[in-house]
Amino acid sequence: MANANEENRQRDRVRERFTRTAEVFSSFVLTARAGEAQRLVKMAAPLASEAALDVACGPGTFALQFVPRVRAVVGLDVTPALLAQAYAAACAAGVSNLSLVCGDAVSLPFASDSFDIISCGYSLHHMSDAAAVLREFARVVRRGGRVAVADMIIPPPGRPEVNNAIEQARDPSHVRTLRPEEFLALIEAAGLLVRESRAVVAPRSFKFWMSVGGRQPGEEAYEATRRLMAQSIAGDSSGFHPRLAEDASDDILFQITTQYVVAEKP
Repeated sequence: MANANEENRQRDRVRERFTRTAEVFSSFVLTARAGEAQRLVKMAAPLASEAALDVACGPGTFALQFVPRVRAVVGLDVTPALLAQAYAAACAAGVSNLSLVCGDAVSLPFASDSFDIISCGYSLHHMSDAAAVLREFARVVRRGGRVAVADMIIPPPGRPEVNNAIEQARDPSHVRTLRPEEFLALIEAAGLLVRESRAVVAPRSFKFWMSVGGRQPGEEAYEATRRLMAQSIAGDSSGFHPRLAEDASDDILFQITTQYVVAEKP
């Protein structure tokens, strides 16, 4: 369990990273991850009468997919710069049932049993205490409601220490990517019953992945991350399944595995 000082430091790291990269990050996720958001929303099976909370909503990638399917959506994020991006996206889409709140996932500013659905996409790996965050989800969702979570996992034969070293070299706000069994165990430990779980693999270009993270060739963080990724090619010690591009681009092609889980509060 993280202490208050570490929670504050981690909050600062997340805000720094996503304030610095708000525009490029938002442009990427609002387009490239729209299909992934639709997948999670479909798994959550929302009803028109329901209210949803999207935690760590960023620029609204997942929240905006819930908007036409439910009565009301609240998007919560700790970074004001991302909430500004979400507001702009909502205005452009003519959305009227989305509210945005600046707040922390580890201490949600809502009463117990407030929402029918809690969603969270690609954010647990930024949480210093993912178990506490999932307990908050379980507190705020009503009985019979669903918690829908999507996040990166480390598939075999990847080793957590290698995978996380790469992620942290690229982004100091990264805390820990979980193995699939850990991911499900944390959800169940929060008192939730897993109803559906699936893993999906997506290709990535190292160069593009780094640019979305605000890193450019020649920078120390970029070069350090590339060295670690290249070292993990032999034996796939990272679980990213990396390989050198076969053209003259000097790129590394790899894969990110995402676990989509929907659980119910009994």
